[in-house]
Amino acid sequence: MDAQTKQALIDRYNRGTATPADLVAIEQGLGNGSLLPEDLATASGLYELLQQMPDPEPSQAIDWSVQEMIANEREQLTGRGAAWRQGTMLRLAAAIALLVVGAGVGYWAATVKPDPELAALTKEVTSLRELMMFTMLEKPSASERLKAVSLSTEISDASNRVTTALLRTLNEDDNVNVRLAALDALKPYSADPGIRQALVESIGRQQSPLVQVALAELMAALQEKSSIDALRKLLESDSTPGPVKGKIKETINVLI
Repeated sequence: MDAQTKQALIDRYNRGTATPADLVAIEQGLGNGSLLPEDLATASGLYELLQQMPDPEPSQAIDWSVQEMIANEREQLTGRGAAWRQGTMLRLAAAIALLVVGAGVGYWAATVKPDPELAALTKEVTSLRELMMFTMLEKPSASERLKAVSLSTEISDASNRVTTALLRTLNEDDNVNVRLAALDALKPYSADPGIRQALVESIGRQQSPLVQVALAELMAALQEKSSIDALRKLLESDSTPGPVKGKIKETINVLI
């Protein structure tokens, strides 16, 4: 890889415009030492890319599974007679509209005196966002799963189901960008002891040098000393690329 090609590759990654082929080249570069972790603004370019993505909109051809989940959710929220069901359906329609246009509910919640109706509507919007997120995470398209992870960042005070789904994505998704995005989405919840421990355990499950470096950076930022053992195992592994070992050794020195 000549210097010009290498710099163009780094620039595309740091801008968040790297293609799948670029990611393969980056992983190979980290593996053979032609690229160094410090060349890459880990996850920052990806985050900017996610910010530019339009909010996912409900499709006219929405999956039957989503329709069924919404119906179940509606039944759980109702059960007080036909009149209440009709009112809830109207609020669900409003919730979908709010989901499409963005943060409308958040604005009203911040500026209008709280009331039970608004609280119920806000809860319904959150439920719909979660349902859409879970469904999109199962899509074969990596871009759809990226949008699902991005959608999770719009859910304030995410439920255990949301954070569990993000952790599963971090550990199991076959796309590096999706795993990096899931890690970024989990950072606001890293003060939770259970989530922090799950992040530590995730270190040993990662094969991607990019994700390994991103987790090492997070452990250093959190001053998470319990991660030292997991980081040392990476350091001792023959499969860990040399440049990544340098970053991990640096992280361990910060934590000791």
